[in-house]
Amino acid sequence: MASPSTKTSGTGSTSKPSSPQREALLAAAVDVLQTEGPTAFTVRHVTEKANCSTTGVYTWFGGKQGLAEAVFCAAFDRFDITMRSAIGQLNGSPGRVGAIAYRQWARANPTDYVIMFGKAIPDYEPSPAALERALESFELLIGCVREEVKGAMNPVSDATIKQLALHFWSVLHGFVMLELTSMIPVPGEPEALYHATVGRALESFNLSQPD
Repeated sequence: MASPSTKTSGTGSTSKPSSPQREALLAAAVDVLQTEGPTAFTVRHVTEKANCSTTGVYTWFGGKQGLAEAVFCAAFDRFDITMRSAIGQLNGSPGRVGAIAYRQWARANPTDYVIMFGKAIPDYEPSPAALERALESFELLIGCVREEVKGAMNPVSDATIKQLALHFWSVLHGFVMLELTSMIPVPGEPEALYHATVGRALESFNLSQPD
């Protein structure tokens, strides 16, 4: 069995040992959730998919809960990579760019999105450290909103920016979850409806008013 190497890769806010076996276990875990559902998420089945012994899960993750936590945090890592890339190539309204990247990533990675927000892993509750890691992703939307309000007539406090970002995230997340579950309650093409919804959310910031 491979021993933990000194090379590390970010999974959450803490660096973790990296190895081909560890990455294979993470990939197998996501594949099981995507193709077979949460009831198939067992140590034995994941290790069979990864072509290794069950000991590998305990070596790299400390057990099933540690594997679930790593899967949870890794989904946010992948999300952040896409969001940072889109924001870094900013072309247009920061809020709209962030919103478009958010929806595109969720549609391309629905399993990851449900792992992040939908309790996809049975009996798993994120630890305080994992929740802290997840909320780091919120900083990306805060940054989009901060850029969006730079032209406001009146100064906008950091507390207000965070409140606006929470409102914005709620709108994006709500729409995306409705779309992923095919529950959008009004007729129309989802992309057009999403753009209209995002536009109304940005307009609701009402930046001409005093902070």
